[in-house]
Amino acid sequence: MDRGRRRSFVDKLRKVYRTFTTRKGLIGEYDYAFLFTPNLPFMKSQQRGAPFFGLEDRMPVVLALILGAQHSLCMLAGIITPPILMSGSGGAELPDSTAQYLVSTSLIVSGFLSAIQMARFHIYKTPYYLGTGLISVVGTSFATIPVAMGAFAQMYESGYCPVDEQGN
Repeated sequence: MDRGRRRSFVDKLRKVYRTFTTRKGLIGEYDYAFLFTPNLPFMKSQQRGAPFFGLEDRMPVVLALILGAQHSLCMLAGIITPPILMSGSGGAELPDSTAQYLVSTSLIVSGFLSAIQMARFHIYKTPYYLGTGLISVVGTSFATIPVAMGAFAQMYESGYCPVDEQGN
């Protein structure tokens, strides 16, 4: 198909239909054994490069779902770990309800700011944009953990934060 010509809605529908109803669209020619085999240097006689998809290449649906699930689990761990660490016994020693609130807030704010980052809004009457237009996640920074832990320790030592009879 010619890249210069705009595709009609029917052409796009046919492409989606072929993607979900053919073996090539669902599974493709990808080497799934490479994806699920650990790369241990002492067990392989020869090293080979990972398969690469170019910008305009079509990715099979199953592979996209597997890689998307992996990516979302990694993002989830990275977004909820800082509030859990800071609200736990090594940090502010907050009650469970407050810790759950911090985790929920972290997820909601990350989702909202990621949507703004991916959308790329033009700022009226300026040459500037808000967001990049690229798929990226705006998450919680791990750089705040040592600073917050130090601040919590100082607040407990100075008596600014209340402590019960057991020292909690």
